[in-house]
Amino acid sequence: VEETQEGRGCLILERYPEGDLSQHLPFPKLEQVWDLFIQMLLALLHLHEQQQIVHGDIKPANILLEESSGGILRIRLGDFGSSHSVGLMGEGGTPYYLAPELWQDGPTSTPASDIWALGC
Repeated sequence: VEETQEGRGCLILERYPEGDLSQHLPFPKLEQVWDLFIQMLLALLHLHEQQQIVHGDIKPANILLEESSGGILRIRLGDFGSSHSVGLMGEGGTPYYLAPELWQDGPTSTPASDIWALGC
């Protein structure tokens, strides 16, 4: 976080010229799909197990892409506006990607609902 001349705070983020996953669908090669899917699973495993955070809004537009040397796409998870600690109440998410239990039992997302959204 930086401070402007006016004394306001601003957040400086990395730029992802490759955009997000929604801009690249469908992928022409199945190997790319599996590679990105495994990267997302590992990111969620780290988020849930190591950081104890539920993202709460997994969707293609929140999966940022960058091209590494060699032309391999790498993911970065973005938009943590709906995130919360595991076990705490959290609301939000995009309706199309919500797990069925969130429609029935209320809006508290869980690690399992993040995995559901990844599969949508």
